[in-house]
Amino acid sequence: MTKDKNYDVSLVSVGTIDSELHFGPFSYEWWIVCNQEMEFLVPIRLHMKVVTHLSGHDFILTVVKGNREHFEQPGYICTCGSFYTTEPSISSSNAISTVYQQMFHTKTRFSGPMIMGFDKPDICKKLLEGVLFRPYFVNLELVRVFVFGIAREI
Repeated sequence: MTKDKNYDVSLVSVGTIDSELHFGPFSYEWWIVCNQEMEFLVPIRLHMKVVTHLSGHDFILTVVKGNREHFEQPGYICTCGSFYTTEPSISSSNAISTVYQQMFHTKTRFSGPMIMGFDKPDICKKLLEGVLFRPYFVNLELVRVFVFGIAREI
């Protein structure tokens, strides 16, 4: 699929922010770039649910905690009618592509972030509601630092 593809995505459930997941040791996995030019990060919320309309069918993607590789990373479940992923996938791309391939017997692959609506400003805005601190990247020559919290001394 091309990067310029505009998918019909609706946010069904915004999900929740889990302080341990979104601001803890594995927080890097729970944030995604929404705006490529500015590296604007938004949370991949636990229990977030979107519906994407493809080829006349509604594909439902849900974010869960854990996947087959790591219990602290996001997992993605996809369902469409009687087709579904049997275990949480390591990426939204893998989840939706697996179900689509089951249904249509093709090798079609999809871009997970776009399928989840992370390229849509209105969805990104809803995912940021109630977020008091947004992590960010600091680039120091060859080193890229992920800042997921700032502490102050009392």
